[in-house]
Amino acid sequence: MKITDRKAAGKSALAGVAGAVLCLLAVLDLLFPFSICWAEEGGALGQIAKANAYYQEKRYSEAARIYSDLEAKGHENGHLYYNLGNAYFRLGEIGPAILSYLKAKSLIPRDKDLEANLKTAIQETNDRLEEKPQGFMKTVLFWLDDFNRAETVQILIVSNFLFWLAMAGRLFFRHAFWDVARKTFLIGLCLAVISTAGKFSVESGPGLGVVFAKTADVKSSPAGGSVTLFQLHEGVPLAIAGEKDGWYRIELSEDKKGWIQKEFVGT
Repeated sequence: MKITDRKAAGKSALAGVAGAVLCLLAVLDLLFPFSICWAEEGGALGQIAKANAYYQEKRYSEAARIYSDLEAKGHENGHLYYNLGNAYFRLGEIGPAILSYLKAKSLIPRDKDLEANLKTAIQETNDRLEEKPQGFMKTVLFWLDDFNRAETVQILIVSNFLFWLAMAGRLFFRHAFWDVARKTFLIGLCLAVISTAGKFSVESGPGLGVVFAKTADVKSSPAGGSVTLFQLHEGVPLAIAGEKDGWYRIELSEDKKGWIQKEFVGT
């Protein structure tokens, strides 16, 4: 199956923010560096360009190695994960490809190429599991998946700024427009607060993992001699609810839970 390639690992996932609030967002970028992969000292941009060139030359192993090294050095960027996922997919490593795509999705959630490639990769897996029902938070705040965590915080800051701007306008100008603006921005601020709290709550839940082994047994307890409940194959996404003695406690659905060896799972 085909996947969509591109050379965008050096782009920021947060481009296009209004110039009027750049100083506020700069503060946020310092507080939440996980959201952006700026090319830092040490030639990150050069490494990205080199990896992109390798990818175009179909030297996928070399490209994946460079992208992976950048990730290991703390360069967390959605486009970097996207390109890493593409390189792994070209190498036939479906598990690492899906994990990279899922990491990319948490940072660039509205990317259509990424969504298509993730679906293509999942179609290559052997297991067809039922999708786990969304929790109460995601059902009510249905827009949460369309924004990454840093974006929700930035929207909160902007909403707060606009609300207090409207308050100041109402105080100094005493015009009906500013009263309407104050009420409107107050509603927006409340939604932003709820959305930010909801996003942090959702992301503080079970961790993300993907089966890397060709076949992995899921046990009833964290011990090799325990009962095998079922088997999983490469590429299955997992919710990691805990770990103990070299095992992960995983949850796929209400009736599919158990323990899997950590060496079989990528995180």
